[in-house]
Formats: sequence, C-alpha cells, structure tokens
Amino acid sequence: MRKVETGIQTAIQHYVQLSGGVCMKVHGSAIQGSAWPDLIGGIDGQPFAVEVKTPDGTPTRSQLAVLKLFEVQGYVTGVISSTTEFERLFNCGHSNV
Repeated sequence: MRKVETGIQTAIQHYVQLSGGVCMKVHGSAIQGSAWPDLIGGIDGQPFAVEVKTPDGTPTRSQLAVLKLFEVQGYVTGVISSTTEFERLFNCGHSNV
C-alpha cells in the first residue's frame, strides 16, 4: 500500500507544480515527530496540508489532530486518495477533516 500512496503523492506534487504552486513531501523521522501531513505547500497564496491514503486507508487520530492544527492556521487540509480529490478539496477552499 505504501507504494500506492507514494504514487498518489507524486501525482499531486506534479499537479501543484503545473498549477504554479509549491509542494513538499514530509518524510517522518524520530527528530521530527509523528503525524505530520504527507504534503505541505501552497497554490496562489493558499497554503495546504494533506494526508494521503489509499482509498481504503484510514488516518490515525494523531494525524487528524495535526491536520486540525494546520486548519486553524488557515491551511486547506484534508485526507485524500487521488489528484481529483485534492483538486476538489483545494478548489472548494475548505477542509474535509
């Protein structure tokens, strides 16, 4: 499943770049701590933080809590499983957490 998530993340990163935005893949580590969103970036001045899961994947409570922290700061946040879901989430301008 991890390979599928990586493919989805890569597709979203390409979508963001083609949209003129920036996007960074967050790699978890012992120093950084856990539950950070998979992708953080921005398009047209609107920041986003998203957790990428396979269609049948479920985020942890910690991941949802961290996404809420980003949402409070004005980020568009969500748990997504495709570029289409990212586009829909971002174009709506609100979070799905």
